[in-house]
Amino acid sequence: MRAFALVAAVAPLVRAFSDSHPLVAWSTESTWSLNVDSTGMQSADSVAAQLSSAPGLCDHDSIFVIHYPGLHVSDLQLLPTSSEFSSAITKAPSSALVPHLVAPSSHLAQLPSNISTLCNAPLGSSLAPRTPGKHIVHFRLKPIQSVSNGSARRAEVAETTARLARELAQHPSHLAVLVGTRAPAPNAKQGLFHRYQFLTPGVITVLLVVLGVLVPFLLFGVSTIATIKSPLTGESFKPVTAQKKNQ
Repeated sequence: MRAFALVAAVAPLVRAFSDSHPLVAWSTESTWSLNVDSTGMQSADSVAAQLSSAPGLCDHDSIFVIHYPGLHVSDLQLLPTSSEFSSAITKAPSSALVPHLVAPSSHLAQLPSNISTLCNAPLGSSLAPRTPGKHIVHFRLKPIQSVSNGSARRAEVAETTARLARELAQHPSHLAVLVGTRAPAPNAKQGLFHRYQFLTPGVITVLLVVLGVLVPFLLFGVSTIATIKSPLTGESFKPVTAQKKNQ
């Protein structure tokens, strides 16, 4: 089963499951297989259990569990078929896709340590090739920064996944499990000025023009008002006498 061939088949469901995240697994060993539903929504607990008991799991020298915050199945669908990441999965002897994984649970978070115990292999977080022997690696990719589904997001995902594919290619015998997770919540302490750019070059130009016209006008008005003398200026106050009152 080819994972990316299935992505196109489930494209109409992408919007319906916008709050879910995908799981993609591929192996260099034909002895490994994962029997999951590749069209509907899957429970994280169920998928984690199937991954832990999949045939041929411990036949790999390296097993990678990778979390990618913010990843959606639409991001995988938009990757070119010629990309390094897509090619790595297409050429893999075995692969599987869960397009809509419901809110990854603690069972999925514990998957690396469970595999480490099952395969009697050390658990680490480095992608660098190690000395001969089995090892399990768990790490997290940089969260997707682009919020919209535009070209910037596509380019970001393509670059990150291509770099990942190159790193994994250094391990001849490996199983990779890439899991999309929720994007981190924005930091409320950052405020509007951190998240939005108000002082763009256009706004700055308008402000300079307005200040250049308005400030001289205000200064001229203030100086003009200051030169105007009150009619009472210079006259001494003369109290009303009793004689004038009697008149």
